[in-house]
Amino acid sequence: MNLFNYKRKKYFLLKRTYLYLLCMRTFYVYIMSNFARTVFYIGVTNNIQARAGQHKNGQGGKFTEKYKCHYLMFYEEYGDVTEAIAREKNLKNWHREWKINLIRQSNPDLNDLSAAWEISF
Repeated sequence: MNLFNYKRKKYFLLKRTYLYLLCMRTFYVYIMSNFARTVFYIGVTNNIQARAGQHKNGQGGKFTEKYKCHYLMFYEEYGDVTEAIAREKNLKNWHREWKINLIRQSNPDLNDLSAAWEISF
């Protein structure tokens, strides 16, 4: 095998690996809340730890900064971004009690799920 064919084969292998990893991305629908658990923010991200850190540092957006939604209450994983966005839109239309019941199914004490994560920027 000459050098040209080797490099070409290596290039296609790397390209295929990149496309595979791109398809295997994980997306998260998450719910943030304030200390009193009176305000909820629902969002989508592909890096839940980094996004939670942004919210905690006041970089998550105007709404979360204004209402101090710094506590991660709930998140779900999705393999497809369109499914995650559809779920986010669906949850945003839910009543408050429905959201609280959903959170309490996996987080009955309403603890901050990101508290144990080492988040640095």
